[in-house]
Amino acid sequence: MHVLSGDDDLFVNQNGTASNTAVEIHPETFVYTEAKGSFGALYRQKKRHMGVGKLYKSSHRRLLSFDALSGFFLYILFIVSVAANIEPLLALGLFIFRWVLQIIIYRKGFAKLNATSQLWYLPLLDFVYYIYINVFGTIGTFVKTTQWK
Repeated sequence: MHVLSGDDDLFVNQNGTASNTAVEIHPETFVYTEAKGSFGALYRQKKRHMGVGKLYKSSHRRLLSFDALSGFFLYILFIVSVAANIEPLLALGLFIFRWVLQIIIYRKGFAKLNATSQLWYLPLLDFVYYIYINVFGTIGTFVKTTQWK
């Protein structure tokens, strides 16, 4: 393909259907990679990965964008409501309710992956995820990646 990375992702996005794809969680199917050694290397890698998102099917781009923006703005509204003292107990209650639902929903998947101890990091990781996905999604959309490393 004409992209520096993400060709596997794009192939599945363009050709995958419910009848020809499956999720495999057997430990023998896991692929482990070494983490990047510096922030600069990690930044370049993530910029490359997010750069191919604009080539996804438009319906998938819309769904992913909606998730990224709605999650990000949910946290912004929560922070603003608590900081400005606008129904802070209601906002906190809604957030706790959301986190409990997430834990209930994700618990089965985490158990299948033998990672239940990591489930309790979900509230913090969820917050970091929405910052990450919006920052790198914006960078990937507007910055062209022209080199592999």
